[in-house]
Amino acid sequence: MYGACAVIPLKTRQRCRIGLFLCVTLAFELHRSEVLAHGTSHELIESASRKIALRPEDASLYLRRAVLHLDHGDWLACLLDVDEAELRQVRDTGAGLVRARALSVGSRFEEAKAVLEKFLAAHPDHAPAMMEHARVLRALGRKEDAAKEFGRAMSRVPQPEPDQVFELAALLCAVGREAEALAAIDRAMKATPGVPSFVECAVKIEMDARNFDGALRRLDEAIRAVRIKEPLMGRRAAVLAQAGRFPESISAWRELQARLSALPDAERGSHSMASLLERTRHAIGALTSLHP
Repeated sequence: MYGACAVIPLKTRQRCRIGLFLCVTLAFELHRSEVLAHGTSHELIESASRKIALRPEDASLYLRRAVLHLDHGDWLACLLDVDEAELRQVRDTGAGLVRARALSVGSRFEEAKAVLEKFLAAHPDHAPAMMEHARVLRALGRKEDAAKEFGRAMSRVPQPEPDQVFELAALLCAVGREAEALAAIDRAMKATPGVPSFVECAVKIEMDARNFDGALRRLDEAIRAVRIKEPLMGRRAAVLAQAGRFPESISAWRELQARLSALPDAERGSHSMASLLERTRHAIGALTSLHP
């Protein structure tokens, strides 16, 4: 819905207590790019299998391989390893949470919901589980409940990741609570300044609500706050055009063109600035032909 802010990733980097939530942390911290940095998924699964052959009663090894299977997209194999882990574990190490994620990947949302609710009954303040529960509720069409649950989870995360903020914003917008979505982004921007995607997400929400003045105000504030202003200046010029303020848009594009042309050769010749300059020239040409 909102480009970058609609992405709902699997990973979360929240630190959990060592011991009880060790395997839960593995499940939510593993990300494909991090895994592949140490080898292919197939190689890592083979390595995990060799360790299991040496220590077949170690529940944590099965759970580790379950997470690797899930990262590889094989949710059925993940469930088999979760079964093996649960047969061997002497206490709840979070296998239920891995099971729920696998069931969600397999679109078995009602089963995932039941597993998560059982897990949350034992661990009512576990933010990653609450977030996963919210995703399952969203998949089941319960958008209001999903937004409420995700917001509850976020209140338990001291320093939310940008992707978590975007996810909350998307859920709130899906139920018509754009003002709350923008407030969540504003809080994140205050806590973690200098994240460009926060600005873009907020601008997109304002634009979808046809609040062009709000979008422009946010862009003006962001432009004043950053050192590299050109990309945001281009975004502002585009917003002016979308608002139907064509003379102002043409003027803004020309200001950007002059700024880009005055950059040192090395900066102006970079891929990003060269692309922006080409887009600027195209926008000026298109707008002046339609609105001379």
